[in-house]
Amino acid sequence: MDYYLNLLNTIGIHTLLGLSAYILILTGQVSLAQAGFFAIGAYCAGILTVIFQWHILPAICFSMVFSGSLAFLVGF
Repeated sequence: MDYYLNLLNTIGIHTLLGLSAYILILTGQVSLAQAGFFAIGAYCAGILTVIFQWHILPAICFSMVFSGSLAFLVGF
């Protein structure tokens, strides 16, 4: 059962990343920034859960705010 949950989790993550790239392709733009900020958020959530022993939901919420604010600062 754990294998199928891990597989479903991996499929969901790759689907989100693929859809974000597909939306940019539809607009005719080429950008790899969404993959970079996706990686920053994932790295931040991983560090918070493994090293600082946070629960997963607060770590994901903080990582979304952190990578979103970093993207905002880089964009403007």
